Amino acid sequence: MLIIKDISTINSVFDKKAKIVGETTELTNVFLSYKDFSDTPKNAISRMDRGERMWLFKEINKAIEKIEKDKYTRKAIFYNLHKSKLEHNCLNVFHFYFREELLNLNVYVRSMNFKDNFEQDMYTFDIMLNKACKKLKMKKGLVYVHIMSLHKFNK
Repeated sequence: MLIIKDISTINSVFDKKAKIVGETTELTNVFLSYKDFSDTPKNAISRMDRGERMWLFKEINKAIEKIEKDKYTRKAIFYNLHKSKLEHNCLNVFHFYFREELLNLNVYVRSMNFKDNFEQDMYTFDIMLNKACKKLKMKKGLVYVHIMSLHKFNK
């Protein structure tokens, strides 16, 4: 398990701690949290990922509705069932919860390409939490992310 308390250190942490696994260099079971991911991602979002992001932005409404009914619900959760070419989507579970007067988001990620997707995905999670906070008129808490495999492909 690797806990990263400052998301801005992710590049140096990756360089120091990643191990070669098959055709990738990988960190496993990475836990990180952040309040804002305001940097605009350097890489353009792929067409496939853009479709998934739009699906997520619609699906979030179901979680928002559950919080509107009961702000302390534990059921404001959804699974990424977006139709893709993958057997299992990389971004799996999204769980919103309101505690201590803050709305937070837990995300479980099966697999994430560090080079191509890390910034885009962190940015996407931040947008999701911002949208929910705005719609629910709640103060923003943290995004907590568990990434099972954060990797770069060795070419």
